[in-house]
Amino acid sequence: MRTPVPASDRTAAVWYTHLVKTFTRSDIWLIGLLSLALGCVRQPPPPPPPPPVPLDVQQWQQRDDFAALREALSLTEAALQTEPGHRDLLARMVHGYVFIAEYHAQTEAQRMDALDEAVAWGERCLSMNADFATLRMKTRESAASAARVLTLDDAPCTFWMAVALDERARRSGLSTRLQLAPIVVAYLSQATELDPNAFYGGPDRRWGIHYANLPQGAGQDLDRARQHFDRALSIAPTYLPNHLALAQHWAVLSEDDAAVQQALDTVLNAAPDENPQTRPENRAAKQRASLMKERIAP
Repeated sequence: MRTPVPASDRTAAVWYTHLVKTFTRSDIWLIGLLSLALGCVRQPPPPPPPPPVPLDVQQWQQRDDFAALREALSLTEAALQTEPGHRDLLARMVHGYVFIAEYHAQTEAQRMDALDEAVAWGERCLSMNADFATLRMKTRESAASAARVLTLDDAPCTFWMAVALDERARRSGLSTRLQLAPIVVAYLSQATELDPNAFYGGPDRRWGIHYANLPQGAGQDLDRARQHFDRALSIAPTYLPNHLALAQHWAVLSEDDAAVQQALDTVLNAAPDENPQTRPENRAAKQRASLMKERIAP
């Protein structure tokens, strides 16, 4: 026999049941919304967006001014703190230090220091290609062999790395030149295959410099160099470094005084460049051509 429930307890049970039913019907949706809101409040704020990539900073467009170029490289390096694998920024670093070596360095030591920086940034840039990094680090393939896996995304770094290494090679002793030669050829061949028109005929311009400056009897080929210079000029006839390179590296070595004068006059008489992408190189080429003409004046 069940024990009867006291009247007071039955009353409490009725009120409890009524409260639960009322709460369930009218307030459960509000409690859910409040819980969701409180949960959202407790979530950590999203990270701030990365700073804009300074691909077109004003200082870079004034890189024929040394102070502006140094500031542009500083800004680019700061951006790489946030985006360490940004290939375009890494290529900017290699290009910038090559520019310093070609146009701003006053001594051979300064020039070699700039080229060393360019090579260091170039190695970092090419390592962003996972296949290339694996071949170099895990299977220990040579850089010349591993260059075959570099892709179009790597083309700017590949080209400027070839330029930096070629400049280092031609300013070094024979043993260093022989050591670097296969790497230069591999990188430059890959850059040419990936984007032959890059940097205003850059690969052909570089091949011309390369073949003209190899030692006599060890690969120098002025005829082949001239063919590459002519091809670069056909790609970008208004890009003054193409004319300057022809004067410096083919006409001088060929002892063709008329060709030297013609190329320098082309540079010096060219109209001012209004294209922000080519203006710094064209202004720098004009300055270099002026100095060169002063040196060879009778």
